[in-house]
Amino acid sequence: FLVVTPNRVMTNFKSQIEIHSYLTSTIIQGTSRVRRATLKMRAFDVYIINYDILHSMRDDLIRFGFDLVVFDECHYLKSYKSRRTVSALGIVEAKLIGGNDPVKDIIKAIPKRIGMTGTGISNSRVDSFSQYQVIDPSKFGTNIWTFKSRYVVYKDVFIGNRKIRKE
Repeated sequence: FLVVTPNRVMTNFKSQIEIHSYLTSTIIQGTSRVRRATLKMRAFDVYIINYDILHSMRDDLIRFGFDLVVFDECHYLKSYKSRRTVSALGIVEAKLIGGNDPVKDIIKAIPKRIGMTGTGISNSRVDSFSQYQVIDPSKFGTNIWTFKSRYVVYKDVFIGNRKIRKE
């Protein structure tokens, strides 16, 4: 299976897997060539990658055919427009990069997805949308505007003569 985690905890994740299980694990790191070679070996039970190189490895991770992905610190996926979130969504829905809309290239999905965080909603309720979209889109749907209209309550705030809608 695949573990996506911040760079600072990758080695800790690997050591904890080795201490508490019989699974073999590796960290996907180094040059692009080394990272691809690590995947091609198919010699490990658990592959650990950080959020920052997710985008560059997206197609390779899709082709690998993982059946489980764990997103550690999934609050890193809070912005639905960020490259990090788009790449994560692409991996779980097996969307190959191509054209302007990778959504059209769905070939299969990673069936099991786990998100772990201690910071679920950091700034607003909208932050949770992207996390659920990656982990289980059936919970809140796939349209941000529908989500906002249903779950986010706005109030009008006046700054001088200007009216601003705030959550």
